[in-house]
Amino acid sequence: NGTKTVLKKAFTVTDTGTSTSSTFTLTGATYPTTLKKGSSFSLKGTLTSTKTISEVHVGVMNMSGYYITGFHFSKTGLSTKSYSIANADSSLKFGNLKAGDYYYRIKATNTSGTEIVLKKKFTVVDPAAETSSMTNAEFKADLQKQGFPADYVTALMALHKVHPSWVFKAQKTGLAWADVYAKEKVIGRSLIEPSAPAVYINQTYKDKNYDGNLKVASYAAIKYYLDPRNFLTEKDMYQFLDQRSSVNPGTKAQVTTLVSQNDCFMNTSTYVSTLVKAGKNSGVNPVILTTMVIQEQGWKGTSDLISGKNNAYPGIYNHFNVGAYAADGMSKIIRGLWWAKGAGTGATSFGRPWDSIEKSLTGGASHYAAGYIENKQYTYYTKKFNVMNGLSNVGSNQYMTNIDGAYAEGRLVRQAYTIDPANLVFRIPIYTDMPDDPCPAP
Repeated sequence: NGTKTVLKKAFTVTDTGTSTSSTFTLTGATYPTTLKKGSSFSLKGTLTSTKTISEVHVGVMNMSGYYITGFHFSKTGLSTKSYSIANADSSLKFGNLKAGDYYYRIKATNTSGTEIVLKKKFTVVDPAAETSSMTNAEFKADLQKQGFPADYVTALMALHKVHPSWVFKAQKTGLAWADVYAKEKVIGRSLIEPSAPAVYINQTYKDKNYDGNLKVASYAAIKYYLDPRNFLTEKDMYQFLDQRSSVNPGTKAQVTTLVSQNDCFMNTSTYVSTLVKAGKNSGVNPVILTTMVIQEQGWKGTSDLISGKNNAYPGIYNHFNVGAYAADGMSKIIRGLWWAKGAGTGATSFGRPWDSIEKSLTGGASHYAAGYIENKQYTYYTKKFNVMNGLSNVGSNQYMTNIDGAYAEGRLVRQAYTIDPANLVFRIPIYTDMPDDPCPAP
């Protein structure tokens, strides 16, 4: 995912890349490995020493060992035994780096001398530039090399003609289509709105409600939404958009474009800035986070989950509806606010209690990243259909039970890219033994 963590290990990485003993300890440090051009990256870590630290330098260097102009943070005149690397975060704008190879380096001085505490090579890539420079024949050959079946290739070639900078990556699930379908058709696992046409609802269970008032989806509807080939179009591709900010960064302008529509309650500079910050901290594209909040709260945002004025939980917010479902004698709203305050145990994970809008957005984004992005479910499709973690996990850890969830959210996020749809990376699942033709809509 482009991030590594160095945990509680004292070491120095020298210019030759070898490790030696050190009087410094670096814990919880993040460093980039591969970044898409334009992506942000958050620096974290704590540098400690048994000796007094007087100087810390954090920077990005070219392959010749010289600092890149504007990418050198230095702090001198210190007298401490602990220093947060996050202090350098606002000074190093990784999104401004050109494509190429670099070193990320941390150097520090204490009373015993100066040492290079960390030195890691990383690469900034511009996949869109590589794709747009291909001939049609080269692009088609690349798709075939990745293992895309012929009907996928035909659809993706048509998209390539319209959007030559779009990048399509095959997700080889290693799963047979029939096995995945069998998992998804388990009663109660794939649901649909009661307002859907009758052919989308399983008539055997039409009088039974699940997960609120949802109905069991018909077998034809499940096959239709599960089959990726049905959505390889300009309008529906966004359910396959890679949601990691290291791949598709998302911009403040794109977030603004989205919230400027439909009299959205988040159309304020404070909300936009907070969403962008939440994306940076969590590693999730802020456009995705914005879409998720709209999906959960609606354009108007009238729910008591985000009003801060609930009588039982005043000043508590839960924008992503984490833990918000009726259970244990609590309504959806009360349970969501109960969870956001600490779930009755004073829990502090994900920055709880969420007693401000900022904490709700940043904490909710981190919760989503931990539960889905870091679990190989970083597209709308895979957060609905958990198909990248083996057959035993299909049908589990589904963000939504609604069978058309990925389809609907993909169409919503597309609205943020109406002005600038270029340079996007999509990841599309492939199954073995798929039906000869795309499964038709009911």
